[in-house]
Amino acid sequence: MEGYWTERPIVLALNRDLELALHVRSLATLPLLLLLTPGAHPVPGSDRGPRPLALGPSERARVNDNRRPAGTLRHGVLTVQLEVRRAMWYPDGERAPGAEVPAFAAVGQPPEIPGPLIRVPAGTEIAITVRNALPNAALTLHGLHTRPLTAAAADTLHVASRATGAVRFRLEAPGTYYYWGTTMGRVFLGRTREDAQLSGAIIVDPPERPVREDRILMIGMWADTLSGEDTPERGQLLFVVNGRSWPHTERLAYAVGDTVRWRVLNVSADLHPMHLHGFFFRVDSRGDGTGDTTYTAATRDLVVTQRMFPGQTMLVTWVPDRPGNWLFHCHVPTHFGPRGPLGSRRAALAEGAIAHAWSNHALQGMNGLVVGITVSAKRGDARAPVTDDARRRRLRLLVRANAGGTPAAPYYGFTLHENGPEPPLDSGGHPGPLIVLTRGEPVSIMVVNRTPEPTAVHWHGIELESYFDGVAGFSGSDGRLAPVIAPGDSFEARFTPPRAGTFIYHTHVDELRQEPAGLAGPLIVLEPGTRYDPATDLTVLISSPSDSAQEARAVLLNGRLAAVPLELRSGVSHRLRISQRLSRGGVARDREGRRRAGGRSPGDDSGPSTHKYRRNRGRRSDAAPAGRDAPRSPDRAWRTLGRGAGQGSRLAGAGPGAQCASRSNSLEGTAMNLGEFFSCSSPSRERRSLLFGPLPWLSVMSGGSQRTHPCLINSPPGKSTPFERVSLS
Repeated sequence: MEGYWTERPIVLALNRDLELALHVRSLATLPLLLLLTPGAHPVPGSDRGPRPLALGPSERARVNDNRRPAGTLRHGVLTVQLEVRRAMWYPDGERAPGAEVPAFAAVGQPPEIPGPLIRVPAGTEIAITVRNALPNAALTLHGLHTRPLTAAAADTLHVASRATGAVRFRLEAPGTYYYWGTTMGRVFLGRTREDAQLSGAIIVDPPERPVREDRILMIGMWADTLSGEDTPERGQLLFVVNGRSWPHTERLAYAVGDTVRWRVLNVSADLHPMHLHGFFFRVDSRGDGTGDTTYTAATRDLVVTQRMFPGQTMLVTWVPDRPGNWLFHCHVPTHFGPRGPLGSRRAALAEGAIAHAWSNHALQGMNGLVVGITVSAKRGDARAPVTDDARRRRLRLLVRANAGGTPAAPYYGFTLHENGPEPPLDSGGHPGPLIVLTRGEPVSIMVVNRTPEPTAVHWHGIELESYFDGVAGFSGSDGRLAPVIAPGDSFEARFTPPRAGTFIYHTHVDELRQEPAGLAGPLIVLEPGTRYDPATDLTVLISSPSDSAQEARAVLLNGRLAAVPLELRSGVSHRLRISQRLSRGGVARDREGRRRAGGRSPGDDSGPSTHKYRRNRGRRSDAAPAGRDAPRSPDRAWRTLGRGAGQGSRLAGAGPGAQCASRSNSLEGTAMNLGEFFSCSSPSRERRSLLFGPLPWLSVMSGGSQRTHPCLINSPPGKSTPFERVSLS
């Protein structure tokens, strides 16, 4: 105890408006301070009674795993008493540097990040009091209101410094919601640093139905500035899940065959495409904090990557059928790349040396928005490792340095080698070659690293054994973890793709450097008995330039700023597979943190919208999750064949996303995740030209007039659009 109290500040409340901060050098000093502190005893003539000592930064915020509901439920009324007070928060672990932040706490309990969980059955009345214990800071609360929200004015509760506010409301609609606060008068998208930790989950369960086991994952952030056009790089940037950053996030454990249910809440001010390694997950519902839509079995999306806008929530379900270690993480490299304490930039190293400095890529080369999952085999299930097979197709994927690069901005390239002599060395920067596989056909891909840097390859969207998943130092299981591929070394990935569709492969080491250098490429899995025709089956990969200054202005289409036109033949069906793999993401904002034109804040129904599921808040939806996730149209010009990282189980006309064209033959409302894929086919016999641009509009030329529609492909804001012309001639 002596070491704990050394040089720790103690705040003594002398009266209602005056506090004295002292440094206590030993525990023996504390009794004397108590005797000298009038605030620690009743004041004659006062009915306030003794006031407790208010610990300053030495009070630690507890990490909230969202498994213990707050409050007392009696006779259909949940009574909750909350406080907001300052505490020390340690997102990188108890031994790392921390930050003093305002945090929610249940009265009489330690502060928690995220805030205390409110969880009740539908139809419960909520009675909440909130005391603002912060000196000289007003508190504004949002989200403490009825569900679904009936009046916008009812969303806000103001609590002055040292005051207490109270509110009562009913929660009628089952769903995943949240409450949040600000001490700086900011909008939801404008919260940075300490303000960003004032969030808590509200879960409303269906009435008279047993509560299913689920986990609540709240995405938070700590940043010095907002993302946007003026801040492509932020000095401090840290994302957390339930108050902790990787590798200190909770490791979730399941067994093969378990039904896994997650409620994921993005209460940060950034966009996150959330990717699950090795498995598809079903999106059962989506919400925005004020309303929630549950989809029927026929309209649920099945994906491996789901984009989450700021303020968005989702309920997902998946069933693991293979043991091992897996990741669930944001697919924006800046959101899970290596950072220093509290998201600070790491000390500069020589170009390319950072990967060499890691003894374990998974634990040292990633940070932030990552959750680790361990799936154990069922007792008695001695699953044999993937072995060699005489029928296995054998490929070599060479990772080589292309000519024209520099140590600061190298050009690396994937080269596919199956038979005969090796292809000659390449030059410049461009995506990796298309890999075409067949569903159910075993394949062996020997990745040979001939670059000067360690690397690894992740097969995004492929359902395979954990050891071959491509996360060095983590994939596999205890006693057999996948190694990093050192310079001059190789690694054999073996798998049998069980699903036809569109996928990608990319490096999973130092992604911010190696992916823009060229280490990403498309992968197609065909149905047995079908042939790949490059004249009618077209692929477009949207990626980031290797030059950081250039990246702030533009993106690449198939590795080019000036895209090569795609020629389509009249009367012939063509399939267009669009994959996106950008190094950075973000939400365009103004200086006050509000999203720029075309965006939305939680609860905002103004402006162009792709949140069409919000229109039936609190009800089940028999329609496809439209707008953001599955645009609909009676027009037959373009049909969605699959979306969401190889969603081969969803064919044209079957379920949501059966149509992807608007009446004007644009892909209106089509949205893409970073690392997501979109496939369309066109049997059009008419002469048209389609201008395809990744940001921020998709335009269609038809009959001499141009119509522009929001596309919401999530490229970094402020970039120019390299259009690609597709002629339907």
